Amino acid sequence: MNTLFLGMSSRNTEQYRSTNTGADEFQWRLLNGLSVAASPENLTSFRFAPMASFPKANAPLCVPTQSIDNNLINTDITFGYINLPIIKQLQRIGVFRKNIRNWLETHEGEKNIMVYSPYLPYLCALKPLRRKYNFKLIVIVPDAPGKFGILNGNALKRAIVTMWGDLAIAQCRIADGFILITDMMKEPIRVGKRPYIVVEGAVDLLVAHIPQNTITVNAQAKKVILYTGFLKEMFGVLDLVEAFEQINRDDYELWFAGGGPAAEAIEQKARVNPHIKYFGILPHDDVVNLQLQATVMVNPRRNNGIYTKYSFPSKTFDYLASGKPVVMYRLDGIPKDYDEHLFYVNGNNIADLKARIVEVCEMEPALREKIGKGNAEWVTRTKSYIVQGERIYEFLCREDKYTQYNSNR
Repeated sequence: MNTLFLGMSSRNTEQYRSTNTGADEFQWRLLNGLSVAASPENLTSFRFAPMASFPKANAPLCVPTQSIDNNLINTDITFGYINLPIIKQLQRIGVFRKNIRNWLETHEGEKNIMVYSPYLPYLCALKPLRRKYNFKLIVIVPDAPGKFGILNGNALKRAIVTMWGDLAIAQCRIADGFILITDMMKEPIRVGKRPYIVVEGAVDLLVAHIPQNTITVNAQAKKVILYTGFLKEMFGVLDLVEAFEQINRDDYELWFAGGGPAAEAIEQKARVNPHIKYFGILPHDDVVNLQLQATVMVNPRRNNGIYTKYSFPSKTFDYLASGKPVVMYRLDGIPKDYDEHLFYVNGNNIADLKARIVEVCEMEPALREKIGKGNAEWVTRTKSYIVQGERIYEFLCREDKYTQYNSNR
C-alpha cells in the first residue's frame, strides 16, 4: 500500500523556523506515526511552505522547490511558488495536479492520498484525477473551515473566509473518509455515512518527560503558573493575567512563552509587575525547560463560541506530557477520556479560574508530582504519535468500510 501525504509545512526547508506552529508539529507527528506503522519506502510527502505573501514579514517573492532528505519518508518534496496573493493559490492547483498525476501513474497497487486540511487548491487539484485514477482519498480536518472556525478581521475578510470555507466543505464531497480532530466536526463537514476516525493530536515521545519521583526545585520556594503558545486575547491570555493579579501573593509567578497579538499587552504587564515574566518566542527545547520549572500549566481559553465544538487545543498534549498538572476550562471538543486527567475550572469566569489555579498550587508537592506523572504516563501510552499512526494505518486498511469509494466519482 502506497500513501501520498499532501501537507503544508516548512519543516526542514530554508523557510523553517524553530518556532514552528502547532499545525506544522501535528503534521510531522502524524507522518512519524505513519512511517512507524507502515514503512518509509511506501510513504511520499508533497507540500508547500506556508508564509505571508510578499512583501509582508520579509517574505520572499519566489519560494524555491526543495527535495528534502528524510529517513522517515521515501520522497519529501516542498514545491515552490510565486509568493503573491491569488497567484500562488492558482499555481499550486496546477503544480500539485501534475505531480499527483505522476505519482499515481508511477506507483502500483493500492494507493491512498491523505490531504492535511480541506485546503481548496489541493481539493481542486484532486477533483479531475478522481475520474481517471483509482485511489482512496482521506481528508484530515484539524480545524473547522469558514464560519465554523474562528473569524477575525473586518466584515469583508470574514465574508471571504466564510465563502472560502463553504467552498472547501463542498469540495470535500470527493473524499472517501475523514480524520477529524473532534467528533462534533462530522456535522459541518457533512461526513454523512462515510467512515471517519477522531485523532485529536499526538504526543511526541522525544519531548515528553515523566518525572521520576522528584519534586522540582521551585516546588517549595514559589508557585509558577505557565502558559505556552499563541498569545491572543480571545484565547483567554489576558483573563489569565487578571486571574493572577487577583491572587496577589509574592510566592506566585506567572510565566508566558509565545507570540501573537496579545504579546505587547503581556509584555507591558511584565514591565510593571515583577511576578509576571514574558520570555517571548522560544525554541521548543527552551519551552520544555520552562515546563520543568512550572508548578501548573494553564490553558485559559473559555468554552465560548461555536468553534470550541470543532477544535482541540494542541497544547493539551504537550501540557499533559510535561508531567505537570493542567488547569483549563471544559471545552465542548474535548473527549471524555481526558476528564480524569485535567483540572477543569468550576465555572466560566475569571474568579473561578483563579480559584482552581490556587487550589492546584496549594496541593502538597508530592501529590502534584504524582498527578503530573500519572498524566504524562497516560498521554504518552495512549496518545503517542506511534499509537495514533497505527490507528490511522488500520483505518486506511479497512477496505470493507469504504463502501462509497467508487460511487463518489
